[in-house]
Amino acid sequence: PLYFEIVLPVENMKLLEASGERLIWRPHGTDIVIPITDEPKSPVLTYGFVKPHAYSRRYEIMAAIDYLSEHKLYPIVTKEDTPLSREVAEEHYIVHRNKPFFSALIDMITEGPVYHFILAGNDAIESFRDILGHSDPNKAPSYTLRGMFSEPEKGLAYNAVHGSDGLESFVREATLHFDDHDIDQIFWQRID
Repeated sequence: PLYFEIVLPVENMKLLEASGERLIWRPHGTDIVIPITDEPKSPVLTYGFVKPHAYSRRYEIMAAIDYLSEHKLYPIVTKEDTPLSREVAEEHYIVHRNKPFFSALIDMITEGPVYHFILAGNDAIESFRDILGHSDPNKAPSYTLRGMFSEPEKGLAYNAVHGSDGLESFVREATLHFDDHDIDQIFWQRID
């Protein structure tokens, strides 16, 4: 197995081991083991970020992720950021380029800082999507992240938190927003 360590600035968790079969990390002295043998079918990592309008509540949102996932999704990397450049925002939301709301979406996402994170857990993408809630904040149940932290009166884009919707988008988004300075090089070898 490959051994490496990532120390998180906020949670002070350490990733102790990554191999083709499992991830082990130690949050607050307790070993957590997540099997990753079926990764393409059930990926253990996902990417997300807290949007600018909810940035001041980023720590509440991270605590809500822990609570709503019943402690099954763990942040392994976090990064506070300055506002996204228009270029990076447009690349992130490239799938919406030809939609009528694209310009307003880019304006909103570049108006302030964002808080990036990578979560780990069994079936992380779907698990996170489940607690994220509907992308339309008016349709998001009150017990989801978007139901709790969105600002629907401002518009659809003000849904507080973004989450990758699949393995391809996770890899594209993680590599767009994180680089070698943020994450150990072995991590990039795992997702390439």
